[in-house]
Amino acid sequence: MAINVLRGLRNRASGASAAPAQPTDQGDSFDDWDHPGEDAARGPQVACPTCGRQLGLLQIECPGCGLHVLAGVPLKRGALLVVAGCAGGLIIGAVLAVGLALLPGSSSAAASVPAASASAAASIDPSVDPALISGPVPPTAAAALRLTATVEDRMSVSAATLRRQLKTGFSVGAAATAIRQVAADAAWGSDLVDRLDGWSAAAPLRAQLGDTYAALRAAARDALGVSMTDAAKYKLSAKKMVKLLGSADDLRKAIDALGTANRISIPPAPSAP
Repeated sequence: MAINVLRGLRNRASGASAAPAQPTDQGDSFDDWDHPGEDAARGPQVACPTCGRQLGLLQIECPGCGLHVLAGVPLKRGALLVVAGCAGGLIIGAVLAVGLALLPGSSSAAASVPAASASAAASIDPSVDPALISGPVPPTAAAALRLTATVEDRMSVSAATLRRQLKTGFSVGAAATAIRQVAADAAWGSDLVDRLDGWSAAAPLRAQLGDTYAALRAAARDALGVSMTDAAKYKLSAKKMVKLLGSADDLRKAIDALGTANRISIPPAPSAP
């Protein structure tokens, strides 16, 4: 019995000494309050707006009260401030835009821009016809206008050849060669005229060129249908062709005027032989 009593006392003593000391909630809270965490001790610190605990700038959650913060500002309040700022900026911007649109001088200033540009263009070169000036020229139309000038130069050369044949000794073979050249150039010019479509300033010239090329092609077809043994009929066809080719110089001048008005470089006409 005495041995059992001694064993009980020894077990009770060893159990008491092995039990760890449980800190109180009050001691832990004071320790955490006086000694903030390692993250909070580094860098600048801010106070929690709820419990006043010292927090780091990048600390998102307060260990004391569990509030979600960023740089000392509650995240909910910061989100509300951002939304309110964006809404206010949109409202102010819309009010300013409407106010500027309703100003008395805004519409008149915008309406006067085309007139000012037209008057400026006319003041640069008084000899330019304002009707020849249009908006942006399509690249295909500008290239077609340059090539049309080349066609008219070739027409002038053919007209000079036929006139020379009529004044000197007439040759049916030379006249037929010149008429074939006119037919080929008229077909080329007709294709170029189609490429001027869509350019408003070139519409009158396009119509005039189209009619001229169509008449030349018809006259060349009739002339080449005449037998080469009939020199008299071939001579009459050559005279008709020369009459139709009489407009080549005027068409060339119209092409130059349209190109100059729209700042399109047109190749210069060759000098007369």
